[in-house]
Amino acid sequence: MVIYLKKQLEKSFVPLDSINNLVDNIVTENSINKSMNPRIKNYTIFLNFNYTNIEDYYVKELKDAFPDEVKSIHIHGELNNAINPVIFGYDDEKDVEFNEIKNSFDSGYSENVKTINYTITGNYNELVKFIENNEYEVYVLGHSCGISDRTILSKIIDTDNCKSIKIYYYVKDGNSTDHKDKVINISRMFPLNTNIINKIVPQDKCEELSNIKKLLPDISIN
Repeated sequence: MVIYLKKQLEKSFVPLDSINNLVDNIVTENSINKSMNPRIKNYTIFLNFNYTNIEDYYVKELKDAFPDEVKSIHIHGELNNAINPVIFGYDDEKDVEFNEIKNSFDSGYSENVKTINYTITGNYNELVKFIENNEYEVYVLGHSCGISDRTILSKIIDTDNCKSIKIYYYVKDGNSTDHKDKVINISRMFPLNTNIINKIVPQDKCEELSNIKKLLPDISIN
């Protein structure tokens, strides 16, 4: 799988101005909020799930300009980085069958449990520290919000510190978008928690994520 991803990453990639503008607006808005209330420390964390450094095309200059406020966390590791190795696997602690497998006597089944592999680096701890000590908004750019990441997504959005969830959507065909698909995925993760659904920003107040899917290598595996 790593070999396949490396080959995909070799494909040409052209950063999109629309994504640059979107990312700039997110960081700038946080910086404006900080200037209005200097007692509040504002951070923008780009949580990367897809093993690549593609977000550096959009984030590097911002991290250089705001080194104390803009950070990247490659929660599932990075290709070509032995210090932050790639993490594959599944993680749904609410799934009965998943827990039966994880708790079996065969420890080999736990090799690809994401939460276990999160202990290899300090990425997860850094994220948890941020979550527990800050109020924040979640911006979804490209992630499917699927149950394979239910444990970490629960940690991020099933807390009072998470104030809103804004989904930047793809246009699938005509006027159809994947905004509703992601809302459905989130509702499946939290079927009894209407408070989380209430945090989701309505589609008519969200924006399209442009046609980035047409230009990115096929590397996003959640």
